Amino acid sequence: MHEHLKEFTGVEERVLIGRAQEKTPLFLTRVHNRLLRTGMAELTDTRPDPPLLRKASNDYKTAIDQLIQHAGLAA
Repeated sequence: MHEHLKEFTGVEERVLIGRAQEKTPLFLTRVHNRLLRTGMAELTDTRPDPPLLRKASNDYKTAIDQLIQHAGLAA
């Protein structure tokens, strides 16, 4: 990066993007395609024996609803 900065003098606006920033969109695409899409499908699965992710989601929802009710925040 320092070598590239030496090339510029005066008032110039430049944006230097590091390697990690270049790879972030690819990483997020892979996360979406391999994890989120599959996970979201499990959350909406309507089988009588729910997948583990849907069961966990329902358990969290129940626990949060109970905490809200216990705190007197339920509307």
